Amino acid sequence: MLVTGVIGVWLGLQIAGARVTLWVDDLVTPLAASVACVSCLGARARHDGRMRLSERANALIVTVLTLACTVLAIFDLFLLASGF
Repeated sequence: MLVTGVIGVWLGLQIAGARVTLWVDDLVTPLAASVACVSCLGARARHDGRMRLSERANALIVTVLTLACTVLAIFDLFLLASGF
């Protein structure tokens, strides 16, 4: 939670300028989604039955979110910056 608070303050105050804030936002979002995916897989290992299936579905959804965030970060940071 401390990391979330620090990143929230960083983004809110735009420390070091708008461009650095954009980089921090675009790099931390896929990282947070990856942590959520690992958390879902850990919960899946502890449960059985329908809860196990539910946690597997959550992990799959968060994996797709991680991939989408990564693609958007690459597009935003590299392709838009190069004038694509």
